[in-house]
Amino acid sequence: MRFPDYYFFPERRLVNHKIVTKYVKDLDRCELFCYMNDNCVSANFKKDPEDEGIAYVCELNNATHLEYDTDLITDAAFYYRGSKNACSRNLLCQNNATCQSGFTIKGYRCSCPSGFEGEHCEKG
Repeated sequence: MRFPDYYFFPERRLVNHKIVTKYVKDLDRCELFCYMNDNCVSANFKKDPEDEGIAYVCELNNATHLEYDTDLITDAAFYYRGSKNACSRNLLCQNNATCQSGFTIKGYRCSCPSGFEGEHCEKG
């Protein structure tokens, strides 16, 4: 997964797709938490610290502005960082599997629900 510079938007925030909120020391840590979360493909980073300057709000999202451009709103308090999301238009994962961006040479993997297996969760 990559966070290209051209998917960095100051004073923007992706809404309706937050999967977790973390408190971090800087934007780099926010991106690191996104890398570490299998379902994260973008992040919102609050410019001003919380708790008397100790930590910044980092919101991890399971979608990007490319799939939901109307959910990328103006918010002067945040920065938005999007990644290249191999799952944005990926319909290869079957049987209600979760597509996760990154991880393999093809740029995604399918996380199969119980009872299914195979590269695209096609075997039940």
